[in-house]
Amino acid sequence: HTFHPMAGQGLNLGLSDVESLCANLQKAQAGGMELHTFLQEWDRERLVESTAIMGGIQVLHGFFSVAGNQELPAALELPIGWVRSLGMNGIQSLGVVRKGLARLAAGVGPRV
Repeated sequence: HTFHPMAGQGLNLGLSDVESLCANLQKAQAGGMELHTFLQEWDRERLVESTAIMGGIQVLHGFFSVAGNQELPAALELPIGWVRSLGMNGIQSLGVVRKGLARLAAGVGPRV
């Protein structure tokens, strides 16, 4: 995976890929599945999770790189900063959400 190295998600996704690959190889071997078919299914499965994680990282990266962004009008810096602070404070105050996001980021939460 190649994207912004925010919070080590490339490593986490890579480890999830290996875990999924091993589990699905065992399943494919037990079911007599052809390697070609197996790899297509595995690729589709992993694409869902990696796309969701990469999209989330892109959103976070965008929220935290607003200041001085030449593509945005200066008038948007304050509202975006306010929304970012509101969201971060909300996550911080909701322990269940904070812990769930931490588990998801660490690759131990429920699969997407």
